Amino acid sequence: MENDNPSIETQQAIKDGINWIANWYKDRCDAGVISSEEYADAVKKLQQVKIYTTKQGTNRVTEELEKGNLHFKPELLKKGASVEMWKKLMAQKNTFPLGWCAKDNIEEPVIILDIDKIKEKMGNDPKAITSEVIHELTHLTADSFHAEQDVKKIIYGENIDGAAKRAYNSAHHQSVGNITINPNIIADTNTALVVPVIDNAKTLLHSNTGENYDFMNDGVSYNKYLDGNNEIYARMMQLRYENGLKAGELIRPDDLHKMLHDEDIINRYKAPVIISILNDVAMVPGVKEQMKKDAELARISMADVEKTFYPQQNGKMSETKMNTVSVSDLIRAKNSGNFYS
Repeated sequence: MENDNPSIETQQAIKDGINWIANWYKDRCDAGVISSEEYADAVKKLQQVKIYTTKQGTNRVTEELEKGNLHFKPELLKKGASVEMWKKLMAQKNTFPLGWCAKDNIEEPVIILDIDKIKEKMGNDPKAITSEVIHELTHLTADSFHAEQDVKKIIYGENIDGAAKRAYNSAHHQSVGNITINPNIIADTNTALVVPVIDNAKTLLHSNTGENYDFMNDGVSYNKYLDGNNEIYARMMQLRYENGLKAGELIRPDDLHKMLHDEDIINRYKAPVIISILNDVAMVPGVKEQMKKDAELARISMADVEKTFYPQQNGKMSETKMNTVSVSDLIRAKNSGNFYS
């Protein structure tokens, strides 16, 4: 089985994932979107991360804690965390996900991957493994840039204005060189599986509340796990990888129709929200400039655009809102005579 002895192809897929996200951060740093310090913090985690391939679920870290190879986070130790307490927790709630990032529990950078389960669920395409690696490494590194908090602001209707941060970083950052990271892959052991009293994975995936929020498509029930800002951001990074989106590439409404459909994203969230997260969290410059070009193509003044689409903002569109309108929207509005409606 692959967890016990990852093939050369699987090892390469893991390496591709870790270097894809490293290059993403390099590009964002060179563009002044993130600072040199933020970049260095993320890359340090990527260089030090231990990647466990395992069928044992979250219990895989137990024997590593016992051996002293891993350690609880200091704040958990202050609350009395111990290996014995962890064992009791695993007996109740061991979880068997495709992947897991242990940053909330373990001091060292750690992710686990169930390669056999990924292949069973997603097929033998190595890109499925790479995509899952990117997902978990996004969880590991996103707090270096407060990206997950930016996602939370967007889904609850707040604006992200990256202009000031871009200007500061552009003036103070240092260009970073190319790097290649060789991942530290640790194969599975023959430790017996710990079957929990509660199947926590199923509990998480079925934790629907019945509520529907403004950022979600009609009829979609809010899920405490899937629709949390941390999980949304990690899945958005997978969407970028799977569709070959370049860092800094401006995503417009018409682009969504060309993308590979991730049902957990396309079917769950409204298009303007997806676009805003892709553009604004990455601080893609030029949203306003592109909007002006689209307006010129449609032969419509920006003043008319603002008054037509966003009258509630008194003719002032925020950068976040601007990227939700495409040139086809403008032309349709103009042809139907719906200006100032």
